[in-house]
Amino acid sequence: PGKIPGLAYGKYSGQKIVTMPIKKLLLWSIPVLFIAMVVGLIYLPAPWIVYKVQQQVPALSISQVNGSLLRGSAHNVEFIQRGYPLPLETIRWRLDWMSLVFFKPCLIFTVDADQRQAQGHLCIHPISHAVVLHQVKGQLPVSDIAEIMGLAIEGNVQITLDGLTLKDQQLFWIRGDIVWQNAEFHNGEKWLSLGNLLIALDSEKESSHISAHWLDMADAQGFSPLDVDIDMRFSQGRLASIQGSLKPLHTTGSSLEDTLNLIATYQEGKTFFIER
Repeated sequence: PGKIPGLAYGKYSGQKIVTMPIKKLLLWSIPVLFIAMVVGLIYLPAPWIVYKVQQQVPALSISQVNGSLLRGSAHNVEFIQRGYPLPLETIRWRLDWMSLVFFKPCLIFTVDADQRQAQGHLCIHPISHAVVLHQVKGQLPVSDIAEIMGLAIEGNVQITLDGLTLKDQQLFWIRGDIVWQNAEFHNGEKWLSLGNLLIALDSEKESSHISAHWLDMADAQGFSPLDVDIDMRFSQGRLASIQGSLKPLHTTGSSLEDTLNLIATYQEGKTFFIER
């Protein structure tokens, strides 16, 4: 009988057998294995996602999970800090298919709770188990943070994160902006308007040192009650240093100046300096 081109022939127990060359076998096995891995990934159950995230954020409480890596949701979500819950209610996600090319599954998520919204990408590193957030935009009332920080503050917060990496339950890297709109602070006697404040967050790669640069922002009418230029540096999650200046604008002898005098290291004219 004729031979089929491209196949090797041999004998076993007196009969002819057909064997595929090893190179061609390997060539065919690569896409088969790739498809098998992709299918295995996309149908990972949703509890696996929650487990990986909670490994890095143990303060995240979730009571119900539905779906898979492909598409799913988490319900009754709360971020608990210092005993105070920050309710996020429901988080929904869908798979970012392009992330499978690098075998680092990423989810496109949304949070739509009362006065709290967020959307962005969440990626889980399969080897280091790090959780990475990027292209995140969100907003929440400052009252949510006030209880956690133990401060009497008001306003709204808008968050834009270029990237954030959590590893070994620590903030490993961050870059982004926080805008505190219509910022107000109660000094024990009255509410003081601080205008709009910008907090620029940045850190070096593979470093636990994080800087937060505070600046004032004018409102729609070009008004700002306070000139702010403060740099805060954190190491291992704790405040390492703070220095900068604050200067009240358009006010004289106000409660704002009295309050700044309490927290300032020294004063030159109308400018209050902080160095710690």
